[in-house]
This record gives sequence, structure tokens and C-alpha cells, in this order.
Amino acid sequence: MMFWRRRLWRIVPSYWIALGASIAIASTVNGRREMFFTGLLTHIYVPEFVLSGLSQSWTLAVEIAFYFVLPLYGRALGRLVKTQARNRKALSLIAGLSAFGVLAYVFRLLVALSPRASNLPTNLWLPAHLDHFVLGMSIAVFGVWGSRNVAVRDLCLRVARRRTSWRLWAFLLFVFVATQWDMPLGLERTDVLRQSLLHACYGVIGALLVAPSAFSAFAQRTSKVALERFMLPKIGSISYGIYLWHMIILTSDVKFAAIPWNDFDGKLLTRLLVVIPASIVVAGINHLVVERPIAARMSRS
Repeated sequence: MMFWRRRLWRIVPSYWIALGASIAIASTVNGRREMFFTGLLTHIYVPEFVLSGLSQSWTLAVEIAFYFVLPLYGRALGRLVKTQARNRKALSLIAGLSAFGVLAYVFRLLVALSPRASNLPTNLWLPAHLDHFVLGMSIAVFGVWGSRNVAVRDLCLRVARRRTSWRLWAFLLFVFVATQWDMPLGLERTDVLRQSLLHACYGVIGALLVAPSAFSAFAQRTSKVALERFMLPKIGSISYGIYLWHMIILTSDVKFAAIPWNDFDGKLLTRLLVVIPASIVVAGINHLVVERPIAARMSRS
């Protein structure tokens, strides 16, 4: 219960504040029914409300669902490996997580074979994204395993030392899937094979970006590593606020007053120059006024 309580206190207050701002600025929610589902982050299960409120909050609804499943699956997996030796336990955890991740593609296939399910926003539900969560958890397992196993630590160290190369590959892969596959824009669907390949590529991009930073603790303390270890917690402390507020800044009247643009017009640099600094400022204020006091209160409880 404490895990769920902490997660809800971490997520919900800032979300409600940002949601209220989006409603006040752009009337993103209309009616009590829409407000009910959107406020409780269950709007992704109602087709007409999928993108209501903060349009990106469908990912937050998926995360909330994951937090409800994680302790249950973790407890079951923990019981299975409880008596195993350290290395075997780590391998069993990776295998169990991998099996969990495969369910994402089984789910996508079953949806594609079901005419009724294909009319629902199932591609925005937790089962369709289990593999991405599995990647993050597997990186965490390798991090802990590497602290107790020399061979695994050396593997993690090699990944950390080549972080620039991995990030370059992530960027190149992103450019490729964004420009060469002729995929639909936004959240529109295509055939299950292409959609699954795209989804898998997004997971690989995320892993290439996250793993080197996660394993940086194994790297020697060079100036780059020290700077990364200093900056990442700072960025992490306001990352949730940036996630919540950037779309409000991007889609509100601010964009028309500052630099007008249309959706999918390709003016990425223009958006970055306006949205990133503004989002960082608002997210910093949100962290100081909302997130930090709540975290302090939770740490005392």
C-alpha cells in the first residue's frame, strides 16, 4: 500500500494542477463525465476521451496502470527466485521480465485479429507497452547484478564508456523510423506488423539512451561522467513538470502570440527554442511549490 500511496502522491497533485491550467487556457475538457475519467486518468479506456485534457496524459494513464500491476508481478516473480543463487536469480528475473514483455506483441496480434477490439484504443493500454517497461526493469536488474558480478560489471562498464556511440545510434534510428518508413502521423494505426516494428524501435531507442546513463556508476570518474551524474538528478527533478507543461505551452495561445505554427509542419527547431526554456521555468516552479513539499511530507510519514 505504501508503494501505491507514494506513487499517487508523486503523480496526481501536479497532474491535477496542470490539467486545471489546460482547461482554463484551452477548454480541453468538457462536461462532468469527461472530467471524471480524465481526472482519474482512466480516459484511455473511453474512446471519445482518449486525448482529452493533456493530450500526452495517455502515457501517464498507462504508467498508473503499470504501478498497479508491478507490485503484484514483482511479488510473484520474487517468490519464484527467492531460493536461487545470485547469478541464477538474475538470469531468472531477466527471463521472467522477457516473457512479460513478449505479452505486448501477443496482445497487439490478438487485437489485430479481433474486429471489435481493433475499434478500441487498445494500442494506448498497458498490455501494448509492457515491453518498454520490461526494458527499463531489465536495465535496473543488470545494474544491481553488475554491482555483485565482475563479468556483468565489465559489460555494464563497456556500455557506459560507449555512451556517445549508443546515443548517436539512437538518434540515427529515430531519424530513420521518423522519415523513411512512411508511418502515419500521431497515434493513427497501421498494420500490426509495421506498428509492432515501430514500437520495438522506440524501445531500442529508449534503451540506447537510458542504459549508458544507468550504468555510469561503473565508469571511472572523468569530467564527463561527473557532469552527467550531477546533471541527470537535476533534470530528473523537473522532468515530470516538463512532461506535464510542455504541451500546454505548445498548444495554448502562447504559440500564436510568440511564433505561429501548425501541427506537423516540420518546424521542430522553432518549437524547441520556445517550448523548452518556458517548460523548464514552469516545471522548476512546480517542483519547488508542489513536488518538493509533498516529497518532504511523504518522507516523514
